[in-house]
Amino acid sequence: MGELTPEERGQRIIGACLAEKSANPYEVFRNVARRDFVRMHGPEHHVLDGAAVLVAYHNAGGDVDLPAALAELASRGLRMPGAMCGLWGVCGATASVGAALSILEGTGPLSGDDSWGSHMAYTSRALEALSHIGGPRCCKRDAYISLETAVDYIRERFGVRLEKDDVRCGFYPKNAQCLGERCPFFPANTTGAWAGTPDNGYDRWGGRNLMPRRAKTPHRTDFLLPVHKNAPSNGAVGRLISLMQLSLH
Repeated sequence: MGELTPEERGQRIIGACLAEKSANPYEVFRNVARRDFVRMHGPEHHVLDGAAVLVAYHNAGGDVDLPAALAELASRGLRMPGAMCGLWGVCGATASVGAALSILEGTGPLSGDDSWGSHMAYTSRALEALSHIGGPRCCKRDAYISLETAVDYIRERFGVRLEKDDVRCGFYPKNAQCLGERCPFFPANTTGAWAGTPDNGYDRWGGRNLMPRRAKTPHRTDFLLPVHKNAPSNGAVGRLISLMQLSLH
């Protein structure tokens, strides 16, 4: 296959997404991300990540005209430049999912309902989680964080339950800049090295609060977001916050 244009990659991603039947956005993402028209890193994720949310939402029973929504998502995603995480300070994976949420609610710059601020709350939560990990960028890691935050958000916002799983990255051997054990999706962090702990008041939209199997030490939590009273205690957001807290000792 010769080098594809961004538009060609976007078209192939949308075509592949339309064939997916899962209500699990991680599964949709992984299935399409393994195709030869999706690179390890690249702006095609600005289409794929939000598309995975739209497809899973539709397959879970959400009310959306999927072909039209995916076409609009591709149009918006293709306008996002590459490397915006480092050059603009905003991750394209999170912006892509934010675009998907905007499409679901018909939100625009002049919207006066609560959707405008609610989507900002989603993106700021996802970006905060990414900020605690740091760079270099990884388009797969950033997608997983953005998707996990979206699953919890969509459940609370729309009452639609997308399927959720414990992601173990299978792409890391292809990433020359992989962070290894600094990443909450690195296999060593998700296959027995971690144990779930009760919610301790800092994960607003879910995220399993995980700690290594060792004696506990006091944590600084004064700078963390308060927990939503109904938030479940699961997911990688909790893992990365635990990793970040350990680095403070």
